Amino acid sequence: MPATCFIFFRPGQATLSDAAQALHELGLEVDAQADCIEVSDTDSPTFRIYWETAAHVLAEAREIARHTAYGDAMAQCTERFAIQIEDLDDALDEVNTLMEIQATLQNISEGYLYLPWNESLLAP
Repeated sequence: MPATCFIFFRPGQATLSDAAQALHELGLEVDAQADCIEVSDTDSPTFRIYWETAAHVLAEAREIARHTAYGDAMAQCTERFAIQIEDLDDALDEVNTLMEIQATLQNISEGYLYLPWNESLLAP
């Protein structure tokens, strides 16, 4: 079953090109597509990463952070990386690659990681 996690960040912090470069430097296989990058490692699933800047990103950031300590900071997050995971169970079985991707994207963007499957919001 497909799943997606998100890294919300302020405008100008990072782009899809920045993400591709950082993940490549980490030693992961990175394949640029028209609207996303596909990332994988040996024996790991492939993850699709999108850079989203549409108006709904800010609305979702505010909703997610409502009633948390990150409400004010997330109210400035108009951009995000969306990490699409084709099979969450497979990705969690080999969780190291997903965690490396999340940490790298969070570092380059100084963003907030949101995991919808457990409603976890982690500060940079």
